[in-house]
Amino acid sequence: MEIYLVGGAIRDQILGIASETTEKDYVVVGSSPEELLSLGYRQVGKEFPVFLHPETHDEYALARIERKVGKGYKGVEFDTSRTVTLEQDLSRRDLTVNAIAQKIDGNGSYIDPYGGIEDIKKKTENLVQASMKLGEAIYKSQEKKPDSSKDGDKNDEGKKDDNVVDA
Repeated sequence: MEIYLVGGAIRDQILGIASETTEKDYVVVGSSPEELLSLGYRQVGKEFPVFLHPETHDEYALARIERKVGKGYKGVEFDTSRTVTLEQDLSRRDLTVNAIAQKIDGNGSYIDPYGGIEDIKKKTENLVQASMKLGEAIYKSQEKKPDSSKDGDKNDEGKKDDNVVDA
């Protein structure tokens, strides 16, 4: 079981505006509802497992993947199995500045797979999904060998490749 501080608390910490009253949310990777209950956490979430710490009453949520299967909040399926990774959990968050984590028993370094720290420095807001798509496009464009012909942006079928990002 690994526990990470996530979201607004990390953003506020980086901005230097965190205080004693800053709401702290945690994500728990590699655990289960049964394990958290056995450690004295109290379950409060019905739609997906959220637990209150037995002493601090801070919220601890199991890492999860969300999949839209219908309309509204009830039209979402959740996977909270032990195999869900931190990066998968962070990918469902709204903004890159809220998709930063810090392991609570680690060396204090940040885990920032979507560039949220850079966005904080630039004072910009970017959607995680847009950041993921840009990252995939850059990765795919770097996989390809540059073609010196004028048709270098075309794929094997001779069609324009939308995954190539022009610099």
